[in-house]
Amino acid sequence: MKDEPPVNPEADEPQLRHHPAKRDEGEAIVQGLVESDPAAFLNFLGLQIDGPVTVIETGIFPHILPIDRVLRLKASKPWIGVIGLATSPDPDIASLVEVTFATMLLHGVPGRATVVLVRPEAEHPSVSGEHVERMPNGDVYFQFRYEVVRAWEQPDDRPFADDLDRSGLPELIAELRERAEAGEDDAASESVMCLVFAFSAQGRAHRELRATAAEMERLAPCVLLSHNRREDPRVVSREEGCAVMRMKLYQRGKRRFGEADERIASAISAITSARRLSDLDHLLAWIDSRNLPISTWDELLAWRPTTE
Repeated sequence: MKDEPPVNPEADEPQLRHHPAKRDEGEAIVQGLVESDPAAFLNFLGLQIDGPVTVIETGIFPHILPIDRVLRLKASKPWIGVIGLATSPDPDIASLVEVTFATMLLHGVPGRATVVLVRPEAEHPSVSGEHVERMPNGDVYFQFRYEVVRAWEQPDDRPFADDLDRSGLPELIAELRERAEAGEDDAASESVMCLVFAFSAQGRAHRELRATAAEMERLAPCVLLSHNRREDPRVVSREEGCAVMRMKLYQRGKRRFGEADERIASAISAITSARRLSDLDHLLAWIDSRNLPISTWDELLAWRPTTE
């Protein structure tokens, strides 16, 4: 397999070039004003500024959601299953399932969200079965519930007493467990995101959803790529999605840390994990808001998520 050349934003740009709408151009102008002099921009809006103003990047777009496996099964009515499988502690797996689940609900069919802990070593306190956000007075304003399956507790190693047992998931769970126990780094270091599409045997309902499922099957492992809020995510290959995120990482890091030398550019080019690129993107957005001690390219690329 050929090594990728160092990241070069000018060389990579044609892959991402599109014809921006007038609204896009307007947003770019406003964003330029905000970044060049945020205090002046706020004063222009009539807001009184008493101290320094810092722009905190949101790290939202472009945005990718990795999809590792796509499975299908027949059902009386269509539905989608979003299933995250962890072989080691992953504090973010529930949130990744939540975001993917919300994205897939755009298709207008019922969904099922599940986190599967493949082996006991994957236990983590954050995998509780629900995500609750509360107001300062304690009132719940957001709640997301998902199923938690501990595969080793299920009888006969068949984790799901329903249609999912026919989807191929038990075989995938057994495969991941064997690879993790054998010490394969890729199986132990990252969770696997799986989509299950259930379609009725007859009828052509939900044609768009069927087309999406077929495209995911063709490209898997793939990603859902979002360029902005106004466009639905599209299915692209893992390679294309990672190329977009490497460019974003290079450009945002350049604004913060300065031009990357050849060594850093080569290190960025070597990142082929969609999850790792997304984590680094989020980290860049959090440096200011969380006062993280990261001030160089080396410190950024040396960072690894904790499992505590």
